[in-house]
Amino acid sequence: MRWILLYFWIGLSCPQLGNAQQVELQFKLVDKVTKKSISDAHIFINNSSIGTTSDIDGYCKFSVSILETQVLIITHVSYKTLNIVPKNYKHLSKGATIEMQGKNVDLDEILLTSKKDKKWKKKFRKFRKTLLGDGKAASNCKILNPEVLQFEEKNGNLWVTAVDLLHIENNYLGYTIHFWLEELSIETNGSTYYKGNGKYIDKAQANDTQYIERRKLLYKHSLPNFFRSLIKSPNKSALKKLGYELSFEKYDNGQFNTILIPTEPSTLVLPDSIPGWNRLYFSEFLTIKHLELDVASNNEVQVSVSPAEQQKFGTNKTQSLGRDAQKEVSRLYKIEPYLLFDKRGNIINKSAVKEYGYWAKQRLALTLPIDYKAFSDYSVKESAFKLIDTLLIFQNLVGIDLKKRSEALNVLQKNWSQSYIAPLLDVLMLSQDLWLQKSVRALLDEHVPSIESNFYNGIQLLWKDEPSYGSYYADFKAYLYGALDPAFYQYFYKRGDQSKIRLDEIIWGGVRQDGIPPLKLPTMMSASQSTYLSDTDEVFGLVINGEALAYPKRILAWHEFLVDDIGEQSIAVVYCTLCGTVIIYDTEFNGVKHNLGTSGFLYRSNKLMYDQDTQSLWSTILGQPVLGPLVDQNIELSILPVETTAWREWRERHPNTHVLSINTGHSRNYDEGEAYKDYFSDDKLMFPVPRLDTRLSNKARVFIPRPKNFATHPLAISVKYLKRKRIHQDKIDEQRLLIIADRNGSSRAYAIDDQQFKSYKNGVLLDNNDNRWDVKEDALIGPKRQQLLRIPGHEAFWFAWINVFPETRIIY
Repeated sequence: MRWILLYFWIGLSCPQLGNAQQVELQFKLVDKVTKKSISDAHIFINNSSIGTTSDIDGYCKFSVSILETQVLIITHVSYKTLNIVPKNYKHLSKGATIEMQGKNVDLDEILLTSKKDKKWKKKFRKFRKTLLGDGKAASNCKILNPEVLQFEEKNGNLWVTAVDLLHIENNYLGYTIHFWLEELSIETNGSTYYKGNGKYIDKAQANDTQYIERRKLLYKHSLPNFFRSLIKSPNKSALKKLGYELSFEKYDNGQFNTILIPTEPSTLVLPDSIPGWNRLYFSEFLTIKHLELDVASNNEVQVSVSPAEQQKFGTNKTQSLGRDAQKEVSRLYKIEPYLLFDKRGNIINKSAVKEYGYWAKQRLALTLPIDYKAFSDYSVKESAFKLIDTLLIFQNLVGIDLKKRSEALNVLQKNWSQSYIAPLLDVLMLSQDLWLQKSVRALLDEHVPSIESNFYNGIQLLWKDEPSYGSYYADFKAYLYGALDPAFYQYFYKRGDQSKIRLDEIIWGGVRQDGIPPLKLPTMMSASQSTYLSDTDEVFGLVINGEALAYPKRILAWHEFLVDDIGEQSIAVVYCTLCGTVIIYDTEFNGVKHNLGTSGFLYRSNKLMYDQDTQSLWSTILGQPVLGPLVDQNIELSILPVETTAWREWRERHPNTHVLSINTGHSRNYDEGEAYKDYFSDDKLMFPVPRLDTRLSNKARVFIPRPKNFATHPLAISVKYLKRKRIHQDKIDEQRLLIIADRNGSSRAYAIDDQQFKSYKNGVLLDNNDNRWDVKEDALIGPKRQQLLRIPGHEAFWFAWINVFPETRIIY
């Protein structure tokens, strides 16, 4: 795992909850080529009433919430549209110049006409229904400038674009909408799609009760209000009073089947690492019955299904979403692990979900702006960060409010506790804010002078004592590291009592979740095709179900994780470069396949894995969950024997072996020895560990045999010793072992009974009676055809193994 220096001011990534603070955006628009000012450009927060128009000198100025989650749109008829994501708003807050790229087509070349033939009118009717919907609301909408539309029809499919903003009068809800249409399609199978951005101008007056009541009713049954209801409802009865019933469903054999009815809907929602944001977790389909909405007709609700979905679900072009004699139904289909929404109830990661049913039918005519006042009236449920005072103190310490930061520092000073040391060291590790660094160092120097106020030295001294961090520490770790990667948040949040290891020993390794790209179902090639390998190149060899496989270190070191299906068996090849271990796991346990990846965190310099379903953290060396809901479920993945050897030796023993292709789809320098060459060149460690054992050098290679119950009496054998002796007999618990090594030190372990062996040379194994035994990958075959089965084993760096198993017996 590679360490990267993170120039990171934690305050910018963790805005405070509370009143919606405003940030003023000021910038100028100019032509990228001529540098001339661009006037009359439309600038607005997507699908809101917030925005402005550039003046004659190209200047724009308006305010947005500091917690805004929606994209800023800049459009002009003569220029390509710009989308600016919220994290970049800060670059526009003190004045900036934005260059816009002109379109290839000049306005003079665009033919705008008000003449409408029958074909045009037919296309326009289709377009209007797709964009606005149908029914009373759509009939009360008028497109004032349809001449800006351009239609293209091919093979019965219709595509629509616009050369300028569409001006739409919504006389049902009382808005004028300036809508920038990027694309709209209507396919012959009935599938429809459109993408665009809108600016809303409120025409309603205080006495326009018709508009006001329609908006209230629409909001009451909207998706944002549903999110609000979820958070407010402690159980399904409370949610039912608000007008909703929930169920988890799975699509199977052409129909939807209920698999679970959640009794506590609010548990589906967890706070995100960013205050005011929430995550909604559910299974494949979340079905919502609208108890206060009657269906418009007796027909089943039908939606268009894309070709990709037809293949996934094995269904036809239209898909029934179920029939209800009285009430409307909506479905949310999960594409990503969770749906993310802000405090107004607006979806942030829109690609994470698809809507079907009632909400899918709410086209532009029945859409409210994201800043509709009911959204801002929504008082966010108190964040878990505020439930514990100490947690709030640390949140304020790393925040952006200078006054609160100073106040938090004073509170820590006056109420000092040893439990503050671990979170302060975490802050010291991450923050590049000079004031914060200086303040934390001063606090530590005053109260814990024995701890050197740098992270590595400080944390190693902290580990010499029993854990002293408080109950708030897991949630603070979630808050702090969630600012680096939202995926980190769930590792720790509310999991302080679900840990088998010390939380202060879980250290960030410098990358995001799967930030070192894993290899998934990689391409393999025959030995004769692998011309990129030299005889001395190191490979990790595996034989599974009679198939020999080789994974070159020069490739695996850049990825550290490989998942593959060998026949019906799913494996994970986990390479921790820092601790020198390659361990191959069968990822299925008791019928459950665990989809594992690289978490981004370390424990005692050993990488921690995570599983996609629960985001629990797993020990790489143990193959067990160590933090999260899977802890204490007696899960332990089986490991497969792996051998670290030279390509020539492996190829000679396994001429039909397959080897990992160098064409991984990633651009890396896969030359032998390039990955981590500085780390491997000396005995220094990159990350701190609790102890060092000088009987061997830190990075001395040891072979670890792993029979059943190996952890009760752990054994490590020096690879140098095995290379010299070539044979070693031992015992772990009640199991007798034979370890044999080839001339380069690559070793294999076998379970033996009462046999005694005296030599292993040139591939020939002899027992004390001079009987020859055949050495196979999976077993030793004796003179009477008796079999002694191979047991799992792997290599490791000495420092890494002794820090997990300090009572290890060493042979060297």
